[in-house]
Amino acid sequence: MTLNPGGADYRPDIDGLRALAVLAVVCFHLGVAPARGGYVGVDVFFVISGFLITRLILGDLQAGTFSLSRFYERRARRLFPALSFTVGCSFLFAVLLFSPQHLKPFGGSAVATMLGVSNVYFWYESGYFDVEAAFKPLLHVWSLCVEEQFYLVWPAFMLLLWRLRSNWFRAGAIAAAGVVSLVLSERALSVDAAASFYLTPFRVVEFAAGALMVWLVARQPTNGLWLEPIALGGLALVAYPVFAYTPATPFPGLHALVPCLGTALLLHAGAARYTGMLLRNAPAVGLGLISYSLYLVHWPIIVFYRYYKFDDLSGREAWALVAVSVAAAFFMYRFIERPFRRRRGVPENRYAPPARFALGCIVLALLLIGPGAGAFMSGGWTWRLPKEIRSAVSNLGAKAEETGRFMGEGARAFGAAPGRIKVLIAGDSHSIDLFNAVYLNQSAFEEYEFRRIDLQPFCLYLFRAGTPPVPEEPRERNELCRRNFEAFKGSELLDRADYVLMSGAWSPYSLGFVPDLKAYLDGRGVKVVMLGRTPVFTPDIPSVVFQSGRLYGLDRRIARNRRLEVDEVNNAVAVVAREVGAAYRDKLPLVCDVPAGTCTALDDGNNLTYHDADHWTLEGARLFGQKMAQMKFFAGIIPVEPGTR
Repeated sequence: MTLNPGGADYRPDIDGLRALAVLAVVCFHLGVAPARGGYVGVDVFFVISGFLITRLILGDLQAGTFSLSRFYERRARRLFPALSFTVGCSFLFAVLLFSPQHLKPFGGSAVATMLGVSNVYFWYESGYFDVEAAFKPLLHVWSLCVEEQFYLVWPAFMLLLWRLRSNWFRAGAIAAAGVVSLVLSERALSVDAAASFYLTPFRVVEFAAGALMVWLVARQPTNGLWLEPIALGGLALVAYPVFAYTPATPFPGLHALVPCLGTALLLHAGAARYTGMLLRNAPAVGLGLISYSLYLVHWPIIVFYRYYKFDDLSGREAWALVAVSVAAAFFMYRFIERPFRRRRGVPENRYAPPARFALGCIVLALLLIGPGAGAFMSGGWTWRLPKEIRSAVSNLGAKAEETGRFMGEGARAFGAAPGRIKVLIAGDSHSIDLFNAVYLNQSAFEEYEFRRIDLQPFCLYLFRAGTPPVPEEPRERNELCRRNFEAFKGSELLDRADYVLMSGAWSPYSLGFVPDLKAYLDGRGVKVVMLGRTPVFTPDIPSVVFQSGRLYGLDRRIARNRRLEVDEVNNAVAVVAREVGAAYRDKLPLVCDVPAGTCTALDDGNNLTYHDADHWTLEGARLFGQKMAQMKFFAGIIPVEPGTR
């Protein structure tokens, strides 16, 4: 097998394949319904990278011209300028648009991106109170950091394989690395799905699939007609997951093999005379040439526009964002990508000689890392805000954490003195808010004694014997359910409770198991009360405060952002409660006066009542607890009759 040094033989079909990949990703990010699996476009890029990088290294090794310094310089010229430009522009828009609550994690992601570890950052950051993807302009850059980490180890691996002399041994070693990665990825899906998605070791199989094609491409069939069905099969395998997969599909693992195999087949059969024209035509090649820049810019553009608009995108807006993204990508390709990576002479570049380019990269990285670290460590640069607003939205992270301050009180045993109704509040984080509300207003609820225990609505399936864990959920969540279930059944609090008050983020799935919960508690002699979901606001209240720049009229502004679909969920909760003979109460009147068109965003001291879209601050819990007392929230659902347990 003989390869050109530096992988110099250009293949337009690969640019066409890049065009397919970036289109899939853009459609996925815009929420185009048929392309719910468009995220597999990233896997197509990984396979292409594995092929091109392996071909480049082997070509230089054959020619005796391979140099690690030259390899990394070329990779830096290819990736760093456009990436830095994207991070810098995103930083400017984030400072102008983002609330401190969202600028802080953005600053952390900017630092991680410039250090080449944003995939690790987003994996580590993932969790219950993680900022949702709609507020992460650099989220998509995780894949570039995976590539960068791949570049760190692959040249050394190829140098080691080069000593084997036999192409069969080299291909076998690469295949073995891919198999190990695939096995680890599949196993990780059930242990830590986020790690399997974000971390490089679990993605090596995709690069390895491309690397193996270096040998197979060199062995084309003698009859070119055989390339047609191979190319058609490859297109089908790439297209199928784009339309058949969903965000709930366990991924990557074995499911990643479908787009990877399709990409590999297209790399092998790109020279197909007829099918190959689908990739080699001028529009596809042109889009492929700007695919890197388009991948970089499209997601920040979508995120910032949505953040500014505070609403879902219309079809016309989606097309406009595509046009803006393509225009921005062309600008970046023409004025940033090409000038830095086109080498008109060897070894010097007319725009930036290697030493000067390396120094420029270091300086530029530091210029972006410094402000990013500052935004992260300062809590999102609250100095940007007027004093009144700064006081309202500062330290929201701490406010979220302090909501758990009284959980020790919630876990205490019920008192021994008779005469008070013993109520066990059960649920997820929303039940914590409810407990805080009654705990901070104990004098208003002297006839009741409240305690709290974890029992997430999602976990109610365990009350129906033989129900399997939800396969789309990571194993750790199902394991948490099992622990919560066992702790709930064995709780001394349950032994003594008169009522269980269920409060959480209900879903149609969890509601299906309420009859089983009711039957179990009936057997324990405990009555059930079901509460509706807490009102949800999108965008969240802190973001509305930051965007509007004032507190006056906030109650009316946030009322317009209330998620009305939560009302439909609560209607379903009420229906289920009625069917099983349980009492029901809606929390909406605590927060909102629907006829008046207002929702309570601030207490009397101008403290926010919510710290995100659907969780109360302690100030909010205190205020809503006062409202519970005023409207006799528990009257009728928990009669004041002393318990005997």
